[in-house]
Amino acid sequence: MVSNATQLLIDEAIERGSNIHDLADYAYVQINDTHPSMVIPELIRLLTEKHHLKFLEAVEIVRNMVGYTNHTILAEALEKWPLDYLQQVVPHLVVIIKN
Repeated sequence: MVSNATQLLIDEAIERGSNIHDLADYAYVQINDTHPSMVIPELIRLLTEKHHLKFLEAVEIVRNMVGYTNHTILAEALEKWPLDYLQQVVPHLVVIIKN
């Protein structure tokens, strides 16, 4: 779901005349929970693999277009995903997350 929404966001921005380098001017992604945070490595992956940007350039674009707010202050209320699990379900994102 995150990948599909991310691809749609990028495709619509380009369709409407946005330069991929100006993506942060077109869209802002507000994250308010743990699982939507996967949009960060997915955006980086798409910008580097599909749109051929350099890794650090993609990171900078994503940094300017994503915000995180969580109103839960209890650590035990936050999701935690073991790295082994991520390697099974999204191995292509693990490399990005580690970087």
